[in-house]
Amino acid sequence: MGGEAAPALAGKDFLKGWNGRSVAELLEVTTKTMPSDDPGNLSRRQYVDIVAWILNSNEFPAGSKALENTPALKEIRIEEKKQ
Repeated sequence: MGGEAAPALAGKDFLKGWNGRSVAELLEVTTKTMPSDDPGNLSRRQYVDIVAWILNSNEFPAGSKALENTPALKEIRIEEKKQ
């Protein structure tokens, strides 16, 4: 849900802030800001797993391959479902 020191990671507030942006951007921001008391101190795999969890929590469909830190992530857009 987010709060004073943390942004929403799921739901309308998350989608409002990330709509149209790429999964690569989400990974980059996650790497630079988490954990809040020691940003950038997790492994690359841990950051990719966090992004996968965020996407899953927002009911985005799983891909056919494991999420990896590749240039292709720049092509995957976070978009609200059309009603």
